[in-house]
Amino acid sequence: EEAPWAPGAASKAWLHRSLRALSESLQARGSRLLLRSGGSVAILRELLRETGAGAVYCNRLYEPAAIARDERVFASLREAGARVQAFDGNLLLAPERPRTAAGGTYRVFGAWWRAASPLLGEARPHSAPSELPPVPEALASESLDSFGLQPMPRWDHGFWDSGWQPGE
Repeated sequence: EEAPWAPGAASKAWLHRSLRALSESLQARGSRLLLRSGGSVAILRELLRETGAGAVYCNRLYEPAAIARDERVFASLREAGARVQAFDGNLLLAPERPRTAAGGTYRVFGAWWRAASPLLGEARPHSAPSELPPVPEALASESLDSFGLQPMPRWDHGFWDSGWQPGE
């Protein structure tokens, strides 16, 4: 679904470690990570049916292929009756904020910074909850290793000791 920008070996290795960190964080709070493979629309609609969830929350991605995919996924989820809310993830401001008076993007950093600075007060991260509801055991999950994200051959031995620490 990310074509033509499929992730390379380094991105996959980072993703593997990030998902493992997220899984550990969820387990520490009494929950668990569900992993499934397949098309986004089919998997998310399946999860809506299995859980009875009425909303989907996610972080936005900004690559052109991801934006197009997300628009299709969000439309399908809304068609299924779910509320969808996308957040800016780890960004202080979304790329489209702020805009010039004419509605365009800034081309000079100083002007952008003057317009952006007042908006930064809105961008306060929330603390992680200390507890999360458990995920019913009946909900199936694939194993992280089944996704084949670890590099083969293992070129990354020692790499992670250099200070690079993927996380949730």
